[in-house]
Amino acid sequence: MQTARKTNLESRRGAPWTLAELKRLGKTSDSALARRRRRTIKEVVAMREHLRIAMETGPRRWTMGEIQLLGRMNDHELARRLSRPPHQVRKQRIAFGIEPFRPRPEWSSWQPSERKLLGTMADAELARKLDRTFTSVQVERIRLGIPMCEDTRQRKQWKPEHLEMLGKVSDQELAELTGHPIGAVRVMRLKHTDVRFAPRRERRPNRPLRVWTAEEKELLKKDANREVAVRLGCSIESVKRARREFGIRRARRGRLWTAEEDALLGTEPDAKVARRLRCAVSGVRQRRVALGRPAVSGRAPGWTEAETKILGAVPDAEAARLLNRTVDAVAFHRHKLSIPRFSDSAVPPSWTAEEEALLGTMSDSALAAKLGRTEKSVRQRRGRLRILVFDSSVRRWTPEEEALLGTMRDEEVASLIGRPLSGVVQRRLHKKIPLAVRQNRLWTPAEDRLVGSAPDAEIAARLKRSIKSVQARRLGFNRPPFDQTPPPRWTEEEEALLGTMPDKALGRKLHRGVTGVSRRRRERHIRAFNPKRHVWTPEDDRLLGLRPDDQVAMLLRTEVGAVKRRREKLQKPPCPQQPQGRGLRRWTAQEDNIVRTLPVTDAARQLQRTRAAIHGRRQALGICQIIRHEWTPEEDALFTEFNDGEIADKLGRTLSAVANRRTRLKIRVPKPGWRFFTPEEDALLGTAPDAEIAKRIGRHRASVQSRRLRLGLRHGNPRKRRLWTSEEDALLGTAPDTEIAARLGRHASTVCIRRQRLGIPNPYWEKRCGRQRRLKKTRVSPVNPELPA
Repeated sequence: MQTARKTNLESRRGAPWTLAELKRLGKTSDSALARRRRRTIKEVVAMREHLRIAMETGPRRWTMGEIQLLGRMNDHELARRLSRPPHQVRKQRIAFGIEPFRPRPEWSSWQPSERKLLGTMADAELARKLDRTFTSVQVERIRLGIPMCEDTRQRKQWKPEHLEMLGKVSDQELAELTGHPIGAVRVMRLKHTDVRFAPRRERRPNRPLRVWTAEEKELLKKDANREVAVRLGCSIESVKRARREFGIRRARRGRLWTAEEDALLGTEPDAKVARRLRCAVSGVRQRRVALGRPAVSGRAPGWTEAETKILGAVPDAEAARLLNRTVDAVAFHRHKLSIPRFSDSAVPPSWTAEEEALLGTMSDSALAAKLGRTEKSVRQRRGRLRILVFDSSVRRWTPEEEALLGTMRDEEVASLIGRPLSGVVQRRLHKKIPLAVRQNRLWTPAEDRLVGSAPDAEIAARLKRSIKSVQARRLGFNRPPFDQTPPPRWTEEEEALLGTMPDKALGRKLHRGVTGVSRRRRERHIRAFNPKRHVWTPEDDRLLGLRPDDQVAMLLRTEVGAVKRRREKLQKPPCPQQPQGRGLRRWTAQEDNIVRTLPVTDAARQLQRTRAAIHGRRQALGICQIIRHEWTPEEDALFTEFNDGEIADKLGRTLSAVANRRTRLKIRVPKPGWRFFTPEEDALLGTAPDAEIAKRIGRHRASVQSRRLRLGLRHGNPRKRRLWTSEEDALLGTAPDTEIAARLGRHASTVCIRRQRLGIPNPYWEKRCGRQRRLKKTRVSPVNPELPA
């Protein structure tokens, strides 16, 4: 009998649900989720239904009931209820033009003048200046890739004696002594010391139950626990315990309804009354039920025939006022009945030349009032004729201004014609005008000497360059800013400490920045501090070579490889008792000379070593593995006469080197009978058809065509298209396309394309399709002849 295989997977039935499992509910099938998480399917289904998460279904059509729910709740909530993805709900709502449940708050787009201020000051200061939020300014600056404005204020440095006082005195006293903010003092104490000051809180005493009086018990019915504790000077726990022991619950403070508020109840829906009185809907409903007043439905009454007749006869606003309805409800019902708008009933008169001449001479509203037209029609007519707005800041480009583009730098053109630099660049790129001068001005030696001698902004204004250009030039010379004092130089004692401790601890000890310590350590090629790495001392170096490496490693508590590398670095011979590995021997000076002079294969054969050992030794000696020889003009001339194999044999080079050289020179491999095109043959290309030129010069037609296309020449005798006449167009559709093509001497596809372009049907094809449909109708079933198929 075959026994069942045991499994090590334990069931997680009844185990607490993790956040990762809850996120997969509704996205993964219940059976797959139960199998992966080692739970039962019933347990997964119960949790998903408990959280009211529905399974997403496949694509399906939208029903009328689902469409009516769009905009009445959040898109994510509606997607959860309908078991649809949220992006499909949002796409369907936008397609029907339905506003979201909660519209987006008002916002203003960023103007070019506002973007210029980004990075020139702190984000918080710019947010207050532009009346925007701090997050909006920060996100826009990061999106445009503008660096944050550097704080020009000099930070006050901490003195060593002040650092020693951290944790020994209170933060308030040290802040008054040093002049630093108390927050900065607290940060430095937490960073450099292990001292933590516990906050002192005055704990109120507990109040026994036997000392509570009748007046104090009355306070429990009126006020909250915290208010009672503050009044009586006791702890909150004692107040809670007294309330629990005495069985006193806090009385809820209800709303005091006035006569005017009671008069509104029952006249409008409860939600509308609640918004007007600024209270909860449940409170309005309870007060209305207590007064015995019926509820008012929020739905509008139905439309009568008399109300429908008003639609379209007057404007929607007037109809809404007469019918006591909203303008949106009137417009929606009018669109539903396909009733034209009141303003659409009268066709506006056409525009005259005199009226069009007035466009742009005054504002659209003033011109609309003068001509008796709507402002929208005036704005649309002006936009159609491409006329600028009256008193617009936009200025048209003149031919004289466009003639200056490309003749000088864009900055000079912008300052000369009084336009922004971005507008000049966009206009030049739009007109596809190249620059005749260098856009980036080269730096002169006199300008380089000025860099760093004054603030970057002053030098930029003096040289008529951007501040970023001056700053980049200064950083290229590794010069500090003008107003910044250079850091003190490194001493030998300080450099000796590099790598002996972490950079952060060394910077704290030397009163330097972590970045400066790390940069100095990398410049001196010193490895970073590692507590597991052994720091070698002169006493340790004396032990090297006196004992075997493994014994030295055991004494120094380090690795054998570290001892071996240190010994080889100091060029000390190994101990005579050092165990030698099998097949290992040291390199001699004679072997190094052979490795330097002979190729790898010959050196390995002569020294009886492997090629890998020769490669490793060459790398240790710093010998280049590949010896490259420069190509001479005589060698390059061979590529036009011989193939790659012959050139490799003649020159003694590898085949891959010859192939790479041919690819770099862009020379084709010569074939038997292959010859170059002469200038006389190139002059004939394009003067006649390719076949005729090929016969004349004794070449193949494909070779002539390829040479002509490479030189960018057009065909010598292009075939002219025959135009269609009115008599030929009249024949289209009167007979099959093949018959008309044979009659006109054209191709059948040309006739078909011409007929389809003119929109002429094919009667022959329509008759054939109709005959086939009739045959399908009259076809009978082979099983029962009386029944159709």
